[in-house]
Amino acid sequence: MVEIVPEEDQVIGIRPFASLFGTKYTQIKAGARIAWNYALLVEVAATLFENRKVSQIHLGNSLYEQVKTWRNSAPRMPKV
Repeated sequence: MVEIVPEEDQVIGIRPFASLFGTKYTQIKAGARIAWNYALLVEVAATLFENRKVSQIHLGNSLYEQVKTWRNSAPRMPKV
């Protein structure tokens, strides 16, 4: 098992949403960690889908819709 934990500089992108997680530091930190994990997992699913490693059937309707929404709303990094 591998545990991936974000560093503070990796969660700076969700700073505008910090108020949604509460007012206490521990609540904000926990919310930011959950949001970061969600973003990482959706990126993995989206990359697998785009590289034809999985199909829409394998992702399921719910995850496929989240990947579609994620890809349409997020800025894209250029491929190297």
